[in-house]
Amino acid sequence: MPPGWRSAGTWSIVRAMDAVLLLAALCEIERTLVGSLVRGVAAASPHGLWVDLATSRGPEGLLLSAEAALPRIVRGALQPAKTRPLPPLAGVARRRLPGARLTGIVHHGLDRVAHLDFAPALVTAPEGVQTGSGCRLILELFGSQPNLLLTDAEGSILEAARHAPPSAGRPQ
Repeated sequence: MPPGWRSAGTWSIVRAMDAVLLLAALCEIERTLVGSLVRGVAAASPHGLWVDLATSRGPEGLLLSAEAALPRIVRGALQPAKTRPLPPLAGVARRRLPGARLTGIVHHGLDRVAHLDFAPALVTAPEGVQTGSGCRLILELFGSQPNLLLTDAEGSILEAARHAPPSAGRPQ
């Protein structure tokens, strides 16, 4: 097993995630986790999320971190210790993601931006039950201020790990 890996099913990268490592991680995540159901979400530091997924092989954790010191995406991550107070991003993600299905990952070439798309697991629900709409997690792993954003299906930002001033603009 390569140094720095905790187990064969866990990626544990102890250096900055460059474009090639991100591409490898996203290919593995797409192969193994697309189609999984979100069971829950927890804060993984002020700038990260841990997503608990139900897969055909059993439960699996996915860590998305926009920490400036080590931004990364990690398949097979263990649930982190509770973060208090609960960061706003984690609060919104807890309301939007559970019950949704990871439907796809969008990534272009060696770009260090990844989009994880989620859709309601129930297409039609019994009367009185809301299915909600899809949403997207956008992980930006570049620069001195990496970010993690949660958007609705139309692309409106619901919450972000880091808030930039309106004059700064964000890449599309």
